[in-house]
Amino acid sequence: MDIYVRKGDSFWYFSNLFNIPLQLIIDSNRDIDPNAWMWGRR
Repeated sequence: MDIYVRKGDSFWYFSNLFNIPLQLIIDSNRDIDPNAWMWGRR
């Protein structure tokens, strides 16, 4: 699934949006630094 990052998005937001445990999102995206997200990025 492709997700486009918007201003204010976070792993916590996607966890709640898709009803997925936050830790699962974190573990599945180890190569992504959520503090360095750029808006509009996929």
